[in-house]
Amino acid sequence: MPEAVKRTRADTCRLYVAFLLVGMGCGWFVADAIFQLLTNVPETRQGGKAYGLYAEISGIVGISLAGLFFVLLMVSPRKPTMRTDQHSVTLLITLTVLSLAALAAFWDVGAPYYHALTVLFTLSNIVANLTYFLLFPVISTYYGGWLIAPVRAGTDMSTFFTTILAEFENPSGNKNLFPPEILLVVYTAMASSGFVAWQCIIRYKIGLLSEVGQTEEQQPKTKVAAPLTADVELAQQSNLEGENEEEGKKQGGESQGMAASFMQGLRALSCPRELVAPVVLAVLAECSQWGFLVTVGEIGARMTDPAGCTGAKGNTVFRTAVTLNRALLPMASITSSIAWCPRWLFYVLSGIQLAAAAAICLLIEGHFRGFWTSDLGQAVYTVCFAVAGALEGYVLTMAYRYIGDSPKLSNDQKRSASTLLSFLSVVAVNPTAIVVGQLVNSGAIACRA
Repeated sequence: MPEAVKRTRADTCRLYVAFLLVGMGCGWFVADAIFQLLTNVPETRQGGKAYGLYAEISGIVGISLAGLFFVLLMVSPRKPTMRTDQHSVTLLITLTVLSLAALAAFWDVGAPYYHALTVLFTLSNIVANLTYFLLFPVISTYYGGWLIAPVRAGTDMSTFFTTILAEFENPSGNKNLFPPEILLVVYTAMASSGFVAWQCIIRYKIGLLSEVGQTEEQQPKTKVAAPLTADVELAQQSNLEGENEEEGKKQGGESQGMAASFMQGLRALSCPRELVAPVVLAVLAECSQWGFLVTVGEIGARMTDPAGCTGAKGNTVFRTAVTLNRALLPMASITSSIAWCPRWLFYVLSGIQLAAAAAICLLIEGHFRGFWTSDLGQAVYTVCFAVAGALEGYVLTMAYRYIGDSPKLSNDQKRSASTLLSFLSVVAVNPTAIVVGQLVNSGAIACRA
């Protein structure tokens, strides 16, 4: 049934958990599992080059999918139906479950270059980027703005659980207490719960906006009340084709031209003026976290070790920083669903997030090395790395909330604005990841004791 206006607390909690599980069932779950595997199994990092390689893969996959997505917007004037969107999300979650199962079985194939990890990381990036293009706009359009928060939190909860469980596996940062396969099987089961939750949401129409649910319920009644014979259907189809042909002649070739198609794609990515600043700041937050910090985090942590780049202290700092970054990120996303954030505070938090990333830039460039190798400097690095991740989760999720909860926007406007945010998140982050990854692979960015 469509979503009721009034719900009990128990209903709200069940609704929240269901959508949180959906978010956890796709997004970056597989990529998160691989990154934690790199953290706990040092040989898979190939001296840090794996991070550069994976950053390049992320960039190439993201840009390629963004280009294909924009072409689809240009050539397809019709928006997909809700049912099509729902099936697309089902496919994403299914791919996540299968990828995690394959990771558990084949992660060490191709050592010392770990080709299986490379293939599965590529597939994980396809799923993650399609989550932006498909899942987030679907939730904002059909299920209400506040539900984007648990979905976004769910995509971050996979980060949280992979981080915490990986911390239990390797609390010191230097020795695993049990084999990685155990965690990977657990991750597969967790993603499967998201598949079950999404099927329940579809079947029982959980969380649907009231007007969407009413439209869906009215459609089958119309078909039953006025059945059409095959002849009548053919006649109507011929009339429609004739009308479309006449309309096409009136418009000339303008609507079929490349310029018209390009403008159609841009219209599908339109954004109201009052949402431009939140969208831009959310994209910048993503660039700093996923385009930069994820790639150079290990290098920065090793540069805080007074014993040099191969010291054990650097591994411990990195393990702690990654744990806090990934653990606080979903907590911040969940916080964004509890209370509305005033715009001025949103801007302040965005500034803090960017400043934390800038501080790590100074470390990477070799500034103030004497400070960074002190106990205080290591603590500051850990805090900056954690804050950058936490505020990325908060800023991005709140930007989606600003779109989905705006009473001034129609469903089409919400869809186009949320699609723009998703599109820019991919288009801006991935070139950044490619550039940073190439700098790491070339040695331009490296640990220098």
